[in-house]
Amino acid sequence: MMRSLYFILFIGLLAHSTAYAFLEEVVAVRLRANENGQVVNLREQTSTDIKSDVDLELRVTAPSLVKLDGRIPVLLVPVQVGSSEVKLNPPTFKEAAGETAQKEISLVVSEVVLVIQNVQKDIQKKNYDQALAKIDEVQKKYQNVAFLDFVRGSVLFLQGKKNLARKSVKKALEVHPNYQEAKDFLKTLGEPSGGDVE
Repeated sequence: MMRSLYFILFIGLLAHSTAYAFLEEVVAVRLRANENGQVVNLREQTSTDIKSDVDLELRVTAPSLVKLDGRIPVLLVPVQVGSSEVKLNPPTFKEAAGETAQKEISLVVSEVVLVIQNVQKDIQKKNYDQALAKIDEVQKKYQNVAFLDFVRGSVLFLQGKKNLARKSVKKALEVHPNYQEAKDFLKTLGEPSGGDVE
């Protein structure tokens, strides 16, 4: 049984929090959050309300932004077909970055979200080299967004380059050692072997 790729992006920071998401390409998601908010499908520009502590079941077919009252938005990026459970309790803006950094975070968020959307399109078309080029471009500007190393590892995995994928995921874990989805993905990648493609 092949394990799923796990993606989540705490918009702006990937701060320490209890939020997590298991995502695939077309996902049947059961979502639960500690705050009211909404899920915005970024491609279709539609939204669905979220009620605090109530399970919400929906299909995620495009990058979707989860906006919870007073908390950092979370980007859900589907990668493979399947179903997922998402439990959200991301940090507040104040907890994650301080009030003065919120404007800067908003700018970074916009650019990173756009790149992730374009990378997802490239992945769907199996244009892995183009996806990696887009990740490289945004990483030159925002070197401290460790999630991009995780995305790079996922693309490399899809190319069959497990050793390079492993290195990229480990790099993301150096910055965020408690990032559980990256730890799980690293386990999925297994130990290096001589037969892995570089």
